[in-house]
Amino acid sequence: MDIQWASYMQPLSHQLAHTTTLQQAARYFSRHTIHVVVIVERGRVVGILESQDILAHIDHVTMLVEAAMQPVTSVRIEELSWQQSFPVIVENHQHQQLGVLTKEVLHIIMNDVMHHYAIEKKAFELTLEHAYEGIVVVDHQGIILEFNDAYSRFTGVPRQLALGRHVTEIIENTQMHVVIQTGIAERNQQQLINGQEMRVHRLPLLQDGATIGAIGFLMFEEITKIYNVYDQMHQNNLLQQSSHMKEALHTHERDLIIQVLKEHGGNKVKTAAALGIHRTTLYQKLKKLNIE
Repeated sequence: MDIQWASYMQPLSHQLAHTTTLQQAARYFSRHTIHVVVIVERGRVVGILESQDILAHIDHVTMLVEAAMQPVTSVRIEELSWQQSFPVIVENHQHQQLGVLTKEVLHIIMNDVMHHYAIEKKAFELTLEHAYEGIVVVDHQGIILEFNDAYSRFTGVPRQLALGRHVTEIIENTQMHVVIQTGIAERNQQQLINGQEMRVHRLPLLQDGATIGAIGFLMFEEITKIYNVYDQMHQNNLLQQSSHMKEALHTHERDLIIQVLKEHGGNKVKTAAALGIHRTTLYQKLKKLNIE
């Protein structure tokens, strides 16, 4: 998740001079219904004052705010990270001050990040559970982290037994560990599993330029076989007997063509070759299925 720091910044519109007393600051806070102000000295921001800082020095209301404020540093917005100290004044590349990020804001961001990843994790789990294709996810050492039900049923290996094992121990003739080493994706590859020639996709998972794992997809039906069944049903007028079946096949065929088009960067000649059909047939199907 990319953190949109700007959405968490508080404006610098509320400012107090460093010679302001805590009592005066408290009145300012109350009058403007705010919780943080920046403290300036000779036009330069030297710190921030939050309502909790005033409460911490409630017995010394005549104290100057500079004695109770939190010192700050200035950081360019593109350089913000978790590793730095908060609070900070955020600047743009022209050193113009944009806003302030407090320690409390950091907690809000962390909660938002956790919520974001909880949703992503749930979505991924549902995808694995209901996917028609077999899906396996491994870490940088080739250890299986996820192994969905479809892959489990095909291999006959229970998911719980596959998790934590090296992928070469579970999937016959796999090259997932090679993809991890090379960082190069392998699409539409033939792989012999359980005595059957299957088509697989193997994709490296990258983070900051490094391969941190890989994800593999096992396709249970060759596209050419689907086309053969589809055409045979047309010849036998079976599609006319079932509008639901016709709609389902159209949807499946359309999804498959779009998938292969994407994998070949929209190149129709390569797409037709991968599908095992003539490019004229592909053009007809693109028009018929309203694929641009």
